[in-house]
Amino acid sequence: MSVKHPLQTTSHIPKMGTAPKHPFSIFEIDMPFNYDQLTTHFGHIYPAHVEELCELLIQLRKQFFGDLDLMLILAIIGSRSLPARLASAMTYDEFKSVAKKAANLQPINIQSVAECSGIARETVRRKVNKLEELGLIERSQNGMLHVTDNATRTLSASTDASLQYLAALGDIYRNANRRGEEPDQKRKAEIQGIGSKE
Repeated sequence: MSVKHPLQTTSHIPKMGTAPKHPFSIFEIDMPFNYDQLTTHFGHIYPAHVEELCELLIQLRKQFFGDLDLMLILAIIGSRSLPARLASAMTYDEFKSVAKKAANLQPINIQSVAECSGIARETVRRKVNKLEELGLIERSQNGMLHVTDNATRTLSASTDASLQYLAALGDIYRNANRRGEEPDQKRKAEIQGIGSKE
């Protein structure tokens, strides 16, 4: 019986190169984006955020055989292949460049993955074996793990789903901020109206 690859279940995820559902990014919003602003607009933001987060998790769960621990372990290993300090100035196209990432490999072992994730070491070992079978990671002779070149291409739909989630957060926050400004604008109009009558 052949094992179906997780990327064969991506019916709800847009294909590479298609226009994003959400044209705005949280990084393009010309407004404060901090804890105080989020709590101020909590009623507008939180329910929509949970809905978008659930959609992302549903898609990831489909791709990883219903095993979110498998996804988490791969993500931790992947973070060593491309640390945040190296990714900060990258475009999406550069991120997908196998050659550029290969030069920045910082392998991690099973024990470190277990400590980082809080998942039992034996469970991590089993998940790592499965990731190896899928061709998403490789293990060196000294037990160090790293993401394969194939993983970037194979899991591009997961990356797209994550980008859609981030774009959705931008829309949610932007719309919530606009709604929050409406009462202030109405109040200002009322004050101006009173002043003109006097």
